[in-house]
Amino acid sequence: MEHDAHVFFAVFEFGQDVSVVTKLAGFEPTESWVVGQPMRKRPDVTHRHSRWTFKSSLPLTAPVEEHLYALVSALETHATCIHTVLSRFPAEIVCAVYFRTFTPGIHLPQQLLARVTALGLDIDFDFYFLGEDEPDDHAV
Repeated sequence: MEHDAHVFFAVFEFGQDVSVVTKLAGFEPTESWVVGQPMRKRPDVTHRHSRWTFKSSLPLTAPVEEHLYALVSALETHATCIHTVLSRFPAEIVCAVYFRTFTPGIHLPQQLLARVTALGLDIDFDFYFLGEDEPDDHAV
C-alpha cells in the first residue's frame, strides 16, 4: 500500500494570534498559520482560515491507525489543556490520506475510540486517490 497519511490535531477560528492557542494547549504547534498568510508551498495563494496544528510524529507512510495511537498518546499528556482549548475554539483530529495504489480499510478499535472520546475530540477523515502517476506535492 502506498500512501501518505497526514494525521494531526487542528484548532480553528482563533483569530490572528496563534500564541493564544499555544498558551491554552500548553505545547507548541507543529505548524500554524493565520487567515491571509501566504501558503508555504504556494506563496502566491493565501490561507482562507487560521489553523493551529500538532502533527503525528510518525513517517507519512505509517498506517493511519498507528498515527492515531501516537497522536492520541501525545495529546493525552495534555488532556486538561485540550479540554480548555475545546471550550474556546473548534478543534478536531484530522486524517488526510493520499493513496497512490488503492484505498484500504481502516480499523479503529473501541479502546482507541474511547481515548479520543475522553479527549472530547471528533475525527475527520479525508481520503484522496491520486493514482500511481500523480506527483507527491499535495498539501494539507
